[in-house]
Amino acid sequence: MKKYIKRTFIFTSLSALIMGCSIDEIQPIAQLTEENVVINEASAQRLLNKVYNSTRESSIAQILAATSYWGVEQLPAGPFNGTSTWAENQPTGEAGILRDYYTNLYATINNANFLIEKVEAGDAKGLIDPRKSEILAEARFFRGLSHFFLLRTFGQFYNTSSQYGIVALTEPVRGDVSYPRNTVQETYDLIFADLEYAVSNGPSGVDHYYVSATTARALLAKVQLYYGDYAAAATNAMAVINNNDGYALVDDYTQIFFDRWTSETLFAPFIAAPEEELMFPASAFRSGTPSDYFRTIADLSDGFSDGVDESEGQPLSGYDSRFQYNYGSETVGPNSLGKYPLATRSVGNTFQYLRMGEMYLVYAEAEARRQGGSLASALEHLNVIRMRADMPEKELVDQSTLLMDIMEEKLLELFVEGSENWYDFVRYHSLGDLNISDYKSTITSESLFNLPFPDAALAGNGNLVPNP
Repeated sequence: MKKYIKRTFIFTSLSALIMGCSIDEIQPIAQLTEENVVINEASAQRLLNKVYNSTRESSIAQILAATSYWGVEQLPAGPFNGTSTWAENQPTGEAGILRDYYTNLYATINNANFLIEKVEAGDAKGLIDPRKSEILAEARFFRGLSHFFLLRTFGQFYNTSSQYGIVALTEPVRGDVSYPRNTVQETYDLIFADLEYAVSNGPSGVDHYYVSATTARALLAKVQLYYGDYAAAATNAMAVINNNDGYALVDDYTQIFFDRWTSETLFAPFIAAPEEELMFPASAFRSGTPSDYFRTIADLSDGFSDGVDESEGQPLSGYDSRFQYNYGSETVGPNSLGKYPLATRSVGNTFQYLRMGEMYLVYAEAEARRQGGSLASALEHLNVIRMRADMPEKELVDQSTLLMDIMEEKLLELFVEGSENWYDFVRYHSLGDLNISDYKSTITSESLFNLPFPDAALAGNGNLVPNP
């Protein structure tokens, strides 16, 4: 039985993971088959391009925006794609964006798996090293990234002893198959293997809408921080900070968003109208407003409780400069968010999946947590980010205070980019640094640390055990 391709998207029984649909129900549109989709270097690159294109899917930005309601970053300004109850932490598997997010990430994994299988089998005639290994590295990076996103959304990523990981796939889905969940440890092991391969074999000297070995090392450091391997996370984050491959902090924070692919960017999808548009992330994030918690953190960033909101022609003042840039009327831009400053999606706001500012803070936390780590070095790298924002430097009090300073700085640096603050709260709670219920009373148990699987996924995969 042949599996057919439409625009190089592999139509297999991946749908069994979602809806229990058979390959026999899908009719071919373009006459590409599994047997001929990868036959040489050019066709391998086309399938890799499809994997890259998946990072522009709207469901990713929408889930990350909605997750900011689940935590303490934003409050929803109105109904948003089935997430009206998320601010109260009332989960439902019916939300359309959950289904789309789950489907799109597994589609990315499946396309990556087909590409890896075909290239490793030698089907791409004329493809030789180093490009062969680079294509495999890029595919494995995106497979690792997709598994990581799925794990932290649906799995108990904060507990490496848990059986509640996700369905982790290293081969293309063929046939009408139901898959059980892997453990959290098994899932992390797969992610690490993929990212370590990408670090060793990824390209260098590429534009920042492509993945490089340095990009892979940055994601590896981030995943190691989640996992709790702080020594490795600190080492890899520092290696990214000290890279010689063209990645570095920019001096002007606003340049990151206007210029899109600066030296700061470790990876952000390519945008070029009209064929290659990003499904507008600003429309997702602007559906929320800063929470009282976030507003307070931004107000106190300069050391004073003196924040003044705009009224009667008075500008937003007294807040962290990044907060003021994003929300102030003079800089908020056409999308009501300064971080998405370009007028239309076809002009090309992109989405910063990874950037150097985050690496400084990953290093700071990992160094502060690792056995024998230098709190002074952690503080120094935290303050690099604060000084760029023209905010006063933090002083060293003790480890626990420093860790809270780092968590708050990540919110100030990365808000409306990826809801990293929510995952930080889960990790800090699990490590005993805080009680998450003290910050949001509706989070009453660890069962609310994950989003529910889509109803369609549970209906279509009989071996998929729901979260407890």
